[in-house]
Amino acid sequence: MSGKSKKVKGTKQTLEYVETEFKLHTKRLKCKNERQKELIDQIDSKPIIFSAGFAGTGKTTIALYAALRAIERGEYQKLVLVKSVQPIRNQDLGFMPGPEGSKISPFMESFRIILDDLLGEEQRQLAEKEGIIIYKSPTFFRGITIKDAIVIVDEAQQFDDYLLTTIVSRLGETSKMIFLGDDLQTDVQRRESAFKKWLEIFQDDEKIGSVRF
Repeated sequence: MSGKSKKVKGTKQTLEYVETEFKLHTKRLKCKNERQKELIDQIDSKPIIFSAGFAGTGKTTIALYAALRAIERGEYQKLVLVKSVQPIRNQDLGFMPGPEGSKISPFMESFRIILDDLLGEEQRQLAEKEGIIIYKSPTFFRGITIKDAIVIVDEAQQFDDYLLTTIVSRLGETSKMIFLGDDLQTDVQRRESAFKKWLEIFQDDEKIGSVRF
């Protein structure tokens, strides 16, 4: 790649530089079972996907992998990662001091661990800096529309009908949304958790994906 010259202001010096465009390079991952392959197929073909399974099934890793590959292929511009964030002492996060990123950062560590395996820590940090990887809390979802993005909502079993509806309604043009959760483990009252209900409603839907591990 040939360099370009740029004059340094206030001097006669020129600086040679190379224009680069940051692109993701995801470590290739091999599926361990048919359910993982099915989840990738559903993510590649459906605009909204629900996937349920207990910890250790690999659903979050597979979803992140499929999402990163889709961004590599140029199908989406960014990856938005959403997770249930339990308020401290029953305080809404919006009333805690500091910007959104600092409020939710500790809760997003499980995403970062997997991303570091798939991308490497340095590439993950660059992707965050470039705005390719974005972390959001449902608390800050109202009033926004997500476009040209693939969205992963983890621990969706913590959400009631209102929150799930709020999140789905934020999905804009050319975007995709993946809901992940364990419907057997929830911190909210089971009758209030909407994830299992939505999973069963769309189980045989042709337009919406549903995968149970």
